[in-house]
Amino acid sequence: MTNIRFRRGNKADLPDLAPSGLPLWCEDTKELYIGTDSGVSPVVTNNNYFPNFVPYCLNSGNQDSNGYADIINKVSNTEVSFKVGGSYPNIGVTFPNGNHYTISSIPNLINLTENGTYIFIIEEEGLVKLADGNYSAIATAVKLAYSANEVSPAMTSNTQNGFTCWMENDYNLGVPLNVPTAYYLMDKNTGTSVTFVEGDQGNSYSFIVKSDIAIKINRVQIEGPGNFGLGGNSLVSIFGSNNGINWTSITSVSSTAITDITNESYYTYYKFKPNINLVGGYSQYSTWLNNINFWYPVNYSGGNISEGYTYPESGDVSIVPAMTSNSSGGWTASAQSESTGAEAYKAVDGSVAANNRFYSSLNGVCWWKTAKNSGTFNCSRVSIKACEDYYASAPKDFTIRDQADNSLAILTNQIFSADETKYYDINATGISGIKIDTTATANNASVAFKEIKLYTSVSSADGDYHLLIIKFHIKHKKELIVLG
Repeated sequence: MTNIRFRRGNKADLPDLAPSGLPLWCEDTKELYIGTDSGVSPVVTNNNYFPNFVPYCLNSGNQDSNGYADIINKVSNTEVSFKVGGSYPNIGVTFPNGNHYTISSIPNLINLTENGTYIFIIEEEGLVKLADGNYSAIATAVKLAYSANEVSPAMTSNTQNGFTCWMENDYNLGVPLNVPTAYYLMDKNTGTSVTFVEGDQGNSYSFIVKSDIAIKINRVQIEGPGNFGLGGNSLVSIFGSNNGINWTSITSVSSTAITDITNESYYTYYKFKPNINLVGGYSQYSTWLNNINFWYPVNYSGGNISEGYTYPESGDVSIVPAMTSNSSGGWTASAQSESTGAEAYKAVDGSVAANNRFYSSLNGVCWWKTAKNSGTFNCSRVSIKACEDYYASAPKDFTIRDQADNSLAILTNQIFSADETKYYDINATGISGIKIDTTATANNASVAFKEIKLYTSVSSADGDYHLLIIKFHIKHKKELIVLG
């Protein structure tokens, strides 16, 4: 009996060209290709391969020396590329509906300017079929550790999209509320405005917005001509309430820039109150604003994925327990210099509350360390979180060392913003402590940081990066498949 066998081998060894009609079998991925006049193409039936391809999976692609998926490459601190096509194997992916595709091209992603863990999403609907039968894909970067931010909606009336807005005491352009223009402040149109009329000397009536459900505003932008058209040291004060009667001060905004709110809480009512500046001893009887935009986190069941969404990488658990003094829990924290109430252990006490920090008055030069009293540990990553106020005192130039002062990483020009966390990968085994040896800060006036964490593992084989496929998305619902 004669056996007919196709040419066979691993997918990575597929030739670029093969005689037309020549079958090529990939023994490692169980995929069948056939030679064409212009190259080799996969054999598909109704967009599906063979039934042994498992939905929700990346079935094939580049692998590292250990046989693990190796798809994503860090080009720089702000750019990643994908090891797909060209000198790398194509990737085969199967969506939840059973549709299988061979992807040979995913462009680089750039401008990943925020620190954190990212995932990358490919939508089936966004695939583009190429002449050779393969597909190109566009990946969307999604930051993973917060809830997703929804932005306030564009309104065309005073009640819409779960929000109701009005002017305090029915004032709007000096006339009652039945002239419905309060929503102009939420219509996303800088060509429309609302005038605030003076009430008491130096104050004005307020704009109030009520949400159908309690929300927690964590970012706001107030737009107006110039500095709100107020002149002088003008500002808009923001208050929150759950009954519309008793108000809690949240923050004040003095420019049109997007402003982060740090002391956020859940409220159903928010009040925006311009303080009308006195000019030359006389009241400037009115002022106007164009738009109020605010952002608030929304948690969706079944996975939080949208721009700005993130959750901690599994496996990233801080080694150091929450300390309650410079010697507690089997660990010791110390520093070259520390201030009363801002001792060394404050950086490893597990709290990121306002004004909770390690602080040294030394002029930008100070070492800080924490060490295990007995035994050793492995450390693959160190994170440093800056203070909300003394962020210019965070380490700028510093060396990460072990307990014996061996250098593990040398960092320069690390500029922190308020409350920012930066992550530094190291490879330290069998150590008993970590030392942050700071030689310069942005202000060179002091050294301060809110929290330091030491991690013993990073769950992803590709470091911070995961690849996901999204089958479909309906508002507030997304179905995800982790691939690598």
